Amino acid sequence: MAKNRYVVYACVLLLLAAGASVFASGLAQGSNFVRIFVGGEEIVEPGDAYVVDGKTFAPVRAIVEALGFSVAWEGESRTVRISAEPSHENQAMRIDLLEQALRPISPEDAIGKWAEGVKTRNGALQYAVMSPGLREQNYEYFVSSNWVTATSSPWVESYEITEESEALDGAVLYKVKFALATSTGDAGTIVSDVVVKQYDETWLVDQITEEFEFPGFEPSYTDGIVKQIDQSGERPRFLLEGGPISNGEPFLIWLSVSEDTEFCFAEVSEDGEIDPESFTQASFDDLEIGQQVKVLIPGPILESYPARGGASEVLILK
Repeated sequence: MAKNRYVVYACVLLLLAAGASVFASGLAQGSNFVRIFVGGEEIVEPGDAYVVDGKTFAPVRAIVEALGFSVAWEGESRTVRISAEPSHENQAMRIDLLEQALRPISPEDAIGKWAEGVKTRNGALQYAVMSPGLREQNYEYFVSSNWVTATSSPWVESYEITEESEALDGAVLYKVKFALATSTGDAGTIVSDVVVKQYDETWLVDQITEEFEFPGFEPSYTDGIVKQIDQSGERPRFLLEGGPISNGEPFLIWLSVSEDTEFCFAEVSEDGEIDPESFTQASFDDLEIGQQVKVLIPGPILESYPARGGASEVLILK
């Protein structure tokens, strides 16, 4: 913000310098008033800008606002604050009016706008059609992602609203299937169960649950080291670090586990071979940072960094 203020101050000084040069020609005619123009438009009233003892005086607000910035006066400290950001009140009003224009008038309107927001990665559109409670839950996520959701790859190729039913409280339940794709083709499907509820005269998305469906895929094993363990979400997961990828960075992937994921301890011989007879039962709780593991990934990997996937079998190597 400080950098933006310096830019504005420089613009003001340049304008005043330009005004002083105009004044110089005016002095010859016995006048100490100057005129200030921005984009060919005169921005101060006649007589409001003038020169005293070689210094040019002009209204700060007129100049700053003509440049598209905002200015605030703090009376107690007698401080003028100039910002390159729109005023909070002005910005809030603009957003409120935009959201009013987007307000869904039917359940179909609400689910359609939300699904389009997901497809286009438009967090602002998704947020505009959410209920107050859902907004509160997701606000920090939208802000941290700069209002651009999901990842650029895989992307949502298309979506289909496959089911609609009505709940006892008047809410409408939808099932939406988002088809994912990457440059290599099919990347699976996200199935979202969405509850749309009426609030006064508008309909808003009130609840969202999601499940990922893997496409047909040849399972493969991946070797690596456990770098991080996370049990804060709905499903436990761990961060696996593998060998370097094409840009020299290590391969990183978050692997989620389910109640069907099998964990085993396995012994490795001196020549690097795993002895199947050495397998003993283990669990997610036996995972530790720094362990060498071999993981069976049953489906495609979501392209991001770190990548994301699921694990159906985890061998903890000893």
